[in-house]
Order: sequence, then structure tokens, then C-alpha cells
Amino acid sequence: MKGNHKACEDTKKYYWRVIKVMFQDNTQIHKPFNEMLEIYKNETRAMQAVMYPSMVCYRDLLELTDEHLDLLKHNTKQSKDEPKQHPIISDEQFDRMYNAMLSNDDYAKKIMLAVLMLTGVRRSEVRELVENYVKYRSSVVYVKCKGNKDRSLYLHPELVKLLDEAIETGKIEQIVKKISPNTVYTCAREALKTAGIDGACHDFRRHFAQNLNKRGVRTSMVKKLMGHDNVNTTYIYIHDTEEDLHQAINNQLKPVPPVTSKDYVELINKYDRIKKQLEVSQKSVNELVSEVKRINNEKSEMGRNLVEMRKMLKRTRENHLDYKAKQKEIIVYY
Repeated sequence: MKGNHKACEDTKKYYWRVIKVMFQDNTQIHKPFNEMLEIYKNETRAMQAVMYPSMVCYRDLLELTDEHLDLLKHNTKQSKDEPKQHPIISDEQFDRMYNAMLSNDDYAKKIMLAVLMLTGVRRSEVRELVENYVKYRSSVVYVKCKGNKDRSLYLHPELVKLLDEAIETGKIEQIVKKISPNTVYTCAREALKTAGIDGACHDFRRHFAQNLNKRGVRTSMVKKLMGHDNVNTTYIYIHDTEEDLHQAINNQLKPVPPVTSKDYVELINKYDRIKKQLEVSQKSVNELVSEVKRINNEKSEMGRNLVEMRKMLKRTRENHLDYKAKQKEIIVYY
């Protein structure tokens, strides 16, 4: 079937297949425009992206006028008109899922959910995080993230406690074997479903970023904790809700709370603690500097001794040569 669109033959054949799929078979192609429009409007944006040029190509066959094409274009779905809505996990739902996770007897599921909820990692990073903690027993672990880059993860004390409990059971190897991207996904879906949310693993990552932002954590720190290279990526995860905007406006005229005597005492105590820490640090630095000086002095002394030994060796060689020369003279004389 020939079309009147300026396209190569292969493209026209592809457009014709799209038309046949759109109208099921050739006998139903000649439909009233209103029916065509309804079919077009009910399709996805991706399908409309190929349907529109196909209908332009075969406009004569479909008896489409310029007004018809304008109407189709007007009803084409745009990505900016239909942004993807991700489910938002409320604090109440998060607490409900967290408490349910703690009461779970399956340590593998418990660990997978705890890691997702308290670190904001991707599902592909969960197993490596657990393996590295078991190996190094450190509250800061490193995993490979997108682009095969090393990413440092700071573990919440509750997560560390949970991992230590799992290790003490003596079954940590069996637990780790159960962790995979697919099992993490299934576990997250089940947990979200119990809270009435139709979501997936990445919703925990969004909640992690949004929760940090809500608690006043700087965006630069959120970026590092999320493992993003560009802060613009971080801004995709954090957003200000209507409640946040209303609260910001309502707090304009609220007086700044005065500093009480209790706050003053706490500040003085904090100052004293920091001062003591600095004194201890300074003492350690001074000891380190003294040790470096001592090593340098010993090195200098060793260098001087080496020079003296070389001089003595040179004199010994010269004396030995003189002795041999005198010995030859005596032999010749006699």
C-alpha cells in the first residue's frame, strides 16, 4: 500500500503495519473520524508517537483533512502534561513498615528492608553492603555503584545492631545467599503493600532523600549520601510539599526562641568537651612532631657516621696500598 508521505519504502511499510495494528484489520480502516480520534486518545504516548506520522503518511486512504490532523495533534499526550507520579511514603506509613520489619522472624527479609529504609541504597547494592560489613565490621562501608564507582555508605546504629545480631546467629552466610536484586524487589513490594502503597524499592530511596531534606540536612550532604555526581539529580528526589510551603510562610512572624539557662549550660559543656578534644589532639600532634624530629636527628647522625666510616675506609685502603708498595721495595732491595 502506497502512502503520500515523504518517507522511504521501509518506513512506509512500517507505518502501514502500525495502521493495521491500530484498526485490527483492513476491513475496519474506513472508520468515521470520531472513532479514529477515540482510538488515538486512548493509546499511550509512546504509541501515539508512531501512530500520528503513520496517519499522516496514509491520510488520503484514511480520508483525513488538515483539520483532522490538527485535532489529532492537539490530542497527542505530552510528557510534561503527564508527569510520572511516584508514591509518597508518609512518616506514619514508614513507622508502620519499620515496626513490622523489626518483628519479622526472617533475618534475610529484615536485613534487606532495614538496608533499604536506613541507607537509601539501590537494590543492586544491598548484598555488597551486607557482605562488606560482615567482612570489615565497620560503620562505613564501600560499595560499587552506577558507573562502577566506589561509594561510601554510613550505616545507622540501628542497622549496625541488626547486622551484628544476624552475625551472632551464626547463619549470616545463608542469609547473604538469600539476598539478590530480585528478592530485594519482592521484599520491598510486600512491605509497601502492607502499608497500602503500590510501589517498589526506589520509593524507599526517594523517602530517604526527602526525609533528610525535611530534617534540614544540607543538599550537598544529601547528594553525597545518595551517591550522586550531580546535585541536579538530587533535586529530582527532594521536593517541597504544600505543607512545607505553608509552614515556611506561617513561621515568618514567629519569634526566635530565647536562649535559656539550660541551653547556655549545654553550650558551655559542649565547648569544654570540644576544648578537651582539641587539647588531646594538639598533644598527639606535638608528640608526633617530636617523634618526627627525633627520627630526622637519628637519620642525620647516621648520615654523619656513614661519612666518617667512608673516610676511614678510604684511609685504610690508602694505608694498605702504601704497605704493599713498601713491601715491594724491600723485596727488590734484598
